[in-house]
Amino acid sequence: MRKSLAFMLAVSVCAAAAAAPLLPSDWSTWTRTTDVVLNYRIPGHEDHFRVPYINEAGMKAAPRVKDGRVAWDYPRGTIILKEVFQGLSAPAAGEKPIRVYGMIKDPKNPKARGGWVWVVRDQATKKETVFESPLCIDCHSYANGPHTYGDKNPKGENRDFVYFTFVAKAP
Repeated sequence: MRKSLAFMLAVSVCAAAAAAPLLPSDWSTWTRTTDVVLNYRIPGHEDHFRVPYINEAGMKAAPRVKDGRVAWDYPRGTIILKEVFQGLSAPAAGEKPIRVYGMIKDPKNPKARGGWVWVVRDQATKKETVFESPLCIDCHSYANGPHTYGDKNPKGENRDFVYFTFVAKAP
């Protein structure tokens, strides 16, 4: 009995280690969410230059009016990924990010907070960590009204925890 329990434990540990990454590796082919240069210190990202991207699913989000206020709802499957570089200076040509932060819209996921799964990947180790603490969502809740970061959200839109909403440009 003990041998079979140990075997089952070993199999489950190996299966967990072999789990597919939550954040894809092709994000640099996605659309940037903003042209704003993110080279200023903010809580949670500290003194790091950041470049945000959004996948195809997220580009389908559209604003609507709810209770007299503009509201954004990103569809399930949206991924917003932010490259994080060493220091606040723009990265040199070919420089790779040290970390990648991601927001994955998956309201049914038990690890989701505010409908998003919050993930960070250390690029050196490729280890991903899902944040189940309120750290990410507490800060990103400020995106849902006027705030001090980014464009300051002057209209007080409910942005579904996203600081830089992507609006497709007409061709």
